[in-house]
Amino acid sequence: MKKIWKYEVHIGNPVFRAPSSATVLAVKCLSCSILTIWVLVDPESTETEHTLPVFGTGHEMTANTRHVDTVQDSRFIWHVFDIVLVAESTEDRMRREPRTNVSTMDRMKKK
Repeated sequence: MKKIWKYEVHIGNPVFRAPSSATVLAVKCLSCSILTIWVLVDPESTETEHTLPVFGTGHEMTANTRHVDTVQDSRFIWHVFDIVLVAESTEDRMRREPRTNVSTMDRMKKK
């Protein structure tokens, strides 16, 4: 059964441990430089470390992120993201893995 859990993380180090199934539902800045996040979890899944990259307006961003929420901390505006895991394509995997160079003709000769 899924549940909603609350976590608090520092804006400068937005890392928390939660079940691997965690989906961030909302982020608020209830106290200076501390983010309060509400996460949908399956308590039965394995616990893992999650990172929520936080960027200020106009700051350079990293790739593979999905916007979660925008919060205000006194005079600062923070944009909170979740890291999106990108599945490796078969083509990329084939390029990365060493391949045996056996041609069709070589295989036919062995028969």
